[in-house]
Amino acid sequence: MIEKLCEEYKINLAVHNHPESATSVYWNPDKVLGVCKGRGKRIGACCDTGHWVRSGLAPVECLKKLEGRILGFHLKDAAEMGNRESRDVPLGEGKADYAAVLKELKRQGYRGVVAIEYEYDSPELKTDVAKCVAFVEKTVQAFNGQ
Repeated sequence: MIEKLCEEYKINLAVHNHPESATSVYWNPDKVLGVCKGRGKRIGACCDTGHWVRSGLAPVECLKKLEGRILGFHLKDAAEMGNRESRDVPLGEGKADYAAVLKELKRQGYRGVVAIEYEYDSPELKTDVAKCVAFVEKTVQAFNGQ
């Protein structure tokens, strides 16, 4: 029924992952792919790389699995791999290998929405988010030879 409504109203439904836990059904991209199986392209994933890192999953490998199903993207990096409580850090300073993440998105030709999501509230919040923006801009410019 949801797929029919997505098509009728021309809206996408993106399943968002959270870190592995007893209540997080879609922490693993394989679970998201299970929901997408046999359904149209309007049903897919909103990828959160920081949560994959917290769950001990390699973000680039997760992105490769979800190719063609990525409908939204949360740019997020985490300090520690496999630690569900690991805090956010500026992009490129954590364990997500963010240059490789952005390279994979470019390889896939991803053109959807990206949002910097930063859940670690501190006095340095604005500075940390500015570092995220600067990292993305610098990395994308390097891809484009600028």
